[in-house]
Amino acid sequence: EVTRLLRENGTMNACISFSPVLSAEKETLLKTYKVNGGVMRTTVKEKYVIEPCENAVRKFKVALIDYGKHKEVAAAFAARGAEVTVLPADTKAYDILFGGYDAVVLSGGPGDPRECVEQIETVKKIYGSKPVFAVGLGHQILALANGFAVKKLLYGHRGASQPAPQ
Repeated sequence: EVTRLLRENGTMNACISFSPVLSAEKETLLKTYKVNGGVMRTTVKEKYVIEPCENAVRKFKVALIDYGKHKEVAAAFAARGAEVTVLPADTKAYDILFGGYDAVVLSGGPGDPRECVEQIETVKKIYGSKPVFAVGLGHQILALANGFAVKKLLYGHRGASQPAPQ
């Protein structure tokens, strides 16, 4: 039944309750619930460095801005010879531009990218001065920083083929 409901209505809020009937107050709370501040709650608190993998030749330095989900991306760059500096999501553009990095990586993370106003402004300042790679939420922040719109898909994103408006 849950699968049918989601298939017909798309992503929605849910709760587990002992009562089959919700009070009007709880029903309103459920309908209006929204995740806020997910990036700043999940980002690293302090920067740290991941050295290139043992058998990889050091090739370049990457600044990885952590929007909440960075470990797999950092490991992939380290495996390819990058020294990866993982930075908190609120790192200033100046520190990225003048930190001696060869490229910038924007990680994935939780929440609505339109909420990431400070991060969008930072990406606007660094874009064009260094190569920028992005994944998930980072990709959406990159799009918003360049004047594009993003929208939530009805069913989320599960797979490689995604719609892109012309």
